[in-house]
Amino acid sequence: MKIKTSKYVIGLVIITLVGFAGIKGYLFFNPSVQILGIKSPQANNASKRMNQMLSGVDLSGFNTKDVLGEKVTSDIFSKYQVTMINVWATDCASCVEEMPEINKLSKNKPANTNVITLCTDTAWKDEAIEFSKQIVHKNKSVKVLIPDKVLQKSLANKIVAYPTTIFVDSKGKIIGDVYLGSKTEEDYLKELNKRLKTLE
Repeated sequence: MKIKTSKYVIGLVIITLVGFAGIKGYLFFNPSVQILGIKSPQANNASKRMNQMLSGVDLSGFNTKDVLGEKVTSDIFSKYQVTMINVWATDCASCVEEMPEINKLSKNKPANTNVITLCTDTAWKDEAIEFSKQIVHKNKSVKVLIPDKVLQKSLANKIVAYPTTIFVDSKGKIIGDVYLGSKTEEDYLKELNKRLKTLE
Protein backbone atom coordinates (compact mmCIF):
# COMPACT_ATOMS: atom_id res chain seq x y z
CA MET A 1 0.00 0.00 0.00
CA LYS A 2 2.84 2.36 0.91
CA ILE A 3 4.55 1.60 -2.41
CA LYS A 4 1.39 2.43 -4.36
CA THR A 5 0.95 5.65 -2.38
CA SER A 6 4.57 6.63 -3.02
CA LYS A 7 4.18 6.00 -6.74
CA TYR A 8 0.99 8.06 -6.74
CA VAL A 9 2.69 10.97 -4.97
CA ILE A 10 5.74 10.82 -7.24
CA GLY A 11 3.49 10.71 -10.30
CA LEU A 12 1.51 13.69 -9.05
CA VAL A 13 4.69 15.68 -8.43
CA ILE A 14 5.98 14.88 -11.93
CA ILE A 15 2.69 15.91 -13.55
CA THR A 16 2.69 19.15 -11.55
CA LEU A 17 6.27 19.96 -12.56
CA VAL A 18 5.63 19.18 -16.22
CA GLY A 19 2.52 21.33 -16.16
CA PHE A 20 4.37 24.22 -14.54
CA ALA A 21 7.20 23.94 -17.07
CA GLY A 22 4.65 23.91 -19.87
CA ILE A 23 3.02 27.09 -18.60
CA LYS A 24 6.38 28.81 -18.22
CA GLY A 25 7.33 27.77 -21.73
CA TYR A 26 4.01 28.94 -23.13
CA LEU A 27 4.42 32.32 -21.45
CA PHE A 28 7.95 32.64 -22.81
CA PHE A 29 6.84 32.07 -26.39
CA ASN A 30 3.56 33.95 -25.92
CA PRO A 31 4.60 36.97 -23.85
CA SER A 32 1.27 38.77 -24.16
CA VAL A 33 -0.64 35.98 -22.41
CA GLN A 34 -2.17 36.73 -19.04
CA ILE A 35 -3.08 34.11 -16.44
CA LEU A 36 -5.73 34.99 -13.86
CA GLY A 37 -5.56 38.58 -15.11
CA ILE A 38 -1.90 38.98 -14.12
CA LYS A 39 0.51 39.82 -16.91
CA SER A 40 3.47 37.44 -16.91
CA PRO A 41 6.93 38.74 -15.87
CA GLN A 42 8.18 37.36 -19.19
CA ALA A 43 5.85 39.79 -20.98
CA ASN A 44 7.21 42.78 -19.09
CA ASN A 45 10.82 41.69 -19.56
CA ALA A 46 10.34 40.96 -23.26
CA SER A 47 8.62 44.32 -23.80
CA LYS A 48 11.41 46.22 -22.04
CA ARG A 49 14.07 44.31 -23.95
CA MET A 50 12.41 44.93 -27.32
CA ASN A 51 11.90 48.63 -26.58
CA GLN A 52 15.59 48.94 -25.68
CA MET A 53 16.77 47.01 -28.74
CA LEU A 54 14.59 48.98 -31.15
CA SER A 55 15.12 52.37 -29.56
CA GLY A 56 16.23 54.84 -32.20
CA VAL A 57 15.68 52.40 -35.07
CA ASP A 58 15.49 54.14 -38.43
CA LEU A 59 13.81 52.16 -41.21
CA SER A 60 14.48 54.67 -43.98
CA GLY A 61 16.48 53.59 -47.01
CA PHE A 62 15.21 50.07 -47.61
CA ASN A 63 14.52 48.85 -51.14
CA THR A 64 12.85 45.47 -51.35
CA LYS A 65 9.90 43.51 -52.75
CA ASP A 66 6.84 41.92 -51.29
CA VAL A 67 6.25 38.17 -51.68
CA LEU A 68 4.21 38.80 -54.86
CA GLY A 69 7.15 40.56 -56.48
CA GLU A 70 6.00 44.18 -56.14
CA LYS A 71 8.77 46.70 -55.42
CA VAL A 72 8.50 48.40 -52.02
CA THR A 73 10.79 51.12 -50.68
CA SER A 74 10.86 53.19 -47.49
CA ASP A 75 9.04 55.91 -49.45
CA ILE A 76 5.89 53.97 -48.57
CA PHE A 77 6.02 55.57 -45.10
CA SER A 78 5.79 59.12 -46.46
CA LYS A 79 2.27 58.48 -47.72
CA TYR A 80 0.87 57.91 -44.21
CA GLN A 81 1.04 59.48 -40.76
CA VAL A 82 1.36 56.07 -39.12
CA THR A 83 2.34 52.68 -40.53
CA MET A 84 1.90 49.51 -38.52
CA ILE A 85 4.54 46.85 -39.21
CA ASN A 86 3.78 43.33 -37.99
CA VAL A 87 6.97 41.24 -37.89
CA TRP A 88 6.45 37.48 -38.06
CA ALA A 89 7.91 34.15 -39.21
CA THR A 90 6.30 31.24 -41.00
CA ASP A 91 7.06 28.78 -38.18
CA CYS A 92 5.17 30.94 -35.67
CA ALA A 93 1.69 29.42 -35.31
CA SER A 94 0.16 32.41 -33.51
CA CYS A 95 1.52 34.73 -36.23
CA VAL A 96 -0.23 32.75 -38.94
CA GLU A 97 -3.43 32.46 -36.90
CA GLU A 98 -3.74 36.23 -36.51
CA MET A 99 -3.41 36.99 -40.24
CA PRO A 100 -7.20 37.12 -40.77
CA GLU A 101 -7.33 39.79 -38.03
CA ILE A 102 -4.59 41.78 -39.74
CA ASN A 103 -6.44 41.34 -43.02
CA LYS A 104 -9.61 42.84 -41.47
CA LEU A 105 -7.57 45.68 -39.99
CA SER A 106 -5.99 46.40 -43.37
CA LYS A 107 -9.45 46.79 -44.90
CA ASN A 108 -10.79 48.93 -42.03
CA LYS A 109 -7.73 50.95 -41.02
CA PRO A 110 -8.13 54.63 -40.07
CA ALA A 111 -7.43 57.37 -42.61
CA ASN A 112 -3.75 58.30 -42.99
CA THR A 113 -2.57 54.92 -41.72
CA ASN A 114 -1.16 51.82 -43.37
CA VAL A 115 -0.64 48.20 -42.35
CA ILE A 116 2.18 45.99 -43.65
CA THR A 117 3.91 42.85 -42.45
CA LEU A 118 7.50 41.69 -42.60
CA CYS A 119 8.17 37.94 -42.73
CA THR A 120 11.73 37.45 -41.48
CA ASP A 121 12.47 33.98 -42.85
CA THR A 122 11.53 34.95 -46.41
CA ALA A 123 15.01 36.51 -46.56
CA TRP A 124 16.66 33.11 -46.76
CA LYS A 125 13.98 30.44 -47.37
CA ASP A 126 12.18 30.06 -50.69
CA GLU A 127 9.57 27.87 -48.99
CA ALA A 128 8.82 30.76 -46.63
CA ILE A 129 8.09 32.97 -49.62
CA GLU A 130 5.74 30.34 -51.06
CA PHE A 131 4.01 29.93 -47.70
CA SER A 132 3.61 33.70 -47.40
CA LYS A 133 2.08 33.84 -50.86
CA GLN A 134 -0.59 31.41 -49.66
CA ILE A 135 -1.27 33.73 -46.70
CA VAL A 136 -1.75 36.65 -49.10
CA HIS A 137 -4.03 34.64 -51.39
CA LYS A 138 -6.26 33.80 -48.40
CA ASN A 139 -6.04 37.31 -46.94
CA LYS A 140 -6.08 39.66 -49.91
CA SER A 141 -5.40 42.86 -47.96
CA VAL A 142 -2.27 41.57 -46.20
CA LYS A 143 1.03 42.86 -47.61
CA VAL A 144 4.10 40.75 -46.79
CA LEU A 145 7.55 42.26 -47.31
CA ILE A 146 10.77 40.33 -47.78
CA PRO A 147 13.48 41.95 -45.64
CA ASP A 148 16.42 43.32 -47.61
CA LYS A 149 19.79 43.97 -45.91
CA VAL A 150 18.60 47.29 -44.47
CA LEU A 151 15.46 45.78 -42.93
CA GLN A 152 17.37 42.75 -41.69
CA LYS A 153 19.99 44.86 -39.92
CA SER A 154 17.67 47.54 -38.56
CA LEU A 155 14.68 45.40 -37.59
CA ALA A 156 14.47 41.67 -38.39
CA ASN A 157 17.73 40.67 -36.69
CA LYS A 158 16.68 42.41 -33.47
CA ILE A 159 13.37 40.59 -33.02
CA VAL A 160 13.41 38.12 -30.12
CA ALA A 161 9.72 37.14 -30.04
CA TYR A 162 7.05 36.62 -32.66
CA PRO A 163 4.87 38.33 -33.55
CA THR A 164 6.28 41.75 -32.76
CA THR A 165 4.48 44.85 -33.99
CA ILE A 166 5.86 48.36 -34.25
CA PHE A 167 4.38 51.65 -35.42
CA VAL A 168 6.38 54.19 -37.41
CA ASP A 169 5.81 57.76 -38.57
CA SER A 170 6.10 59.11 -42.12
CA LYS A 171 9.90 59.07 -41.84
CA GLY A 172 10.17 55.49 -40.61
CA LYS A 173 10.87 56.39 -36.98
CA ILE A 174 9.22 54.29 -34.26
CA ILE A 175 6.28 55.82 -32.39
CA GLY A 176 5.57 54.57 -28.89
CA ASP A 177 6.28 51.15 -27.44
CA VAL A 178 6.75 47.85 -29.22
CA TYR A 179 3.61 45.68 -29.21
CA LEU A 180 4.21 41.97 -28.50
CA GLY A 181 2.05 38.93 -29.13
CA SER A 182 -0.84 38.17 -31.47
CA LYS A 183 -3.84 40.48 -31.22
CA THR A 184 -7.30 41.06 -32.64
CA GLU A 185 -8.33 43.65 -35.21
CA GLU A 186 -9.84 45.69 -32.37
CA ASP A 187 -6.60 45.60 -30.37
CA TYR A 188 -4.50 46.77 -33.29
CA LEU A 189 -7.06 49.44 -34.21
CA LYS A 190 -6.80 50.91 -30.71
CA GLU A 191 -3.01 51.03 -31.00
CA LEU A 192 -3.13 52.67 -34.42
CA ASN A 193 -5.50 55.37 -33.15
CA LYS A 194 -3.34 55.85 -30.05
CA ARG A 195 -0.28 56.52 -32.24
CA LEU A 196 -2.27 58.91 -34.43
CA LYS A 197 -3.25 60.96 -31.37
CA THR A 198 0.39 61.33 -30.31
CA LEU A 199 1.07 63.08 -33.63
CA GLU A 200 -1.79 65.61 -33.31
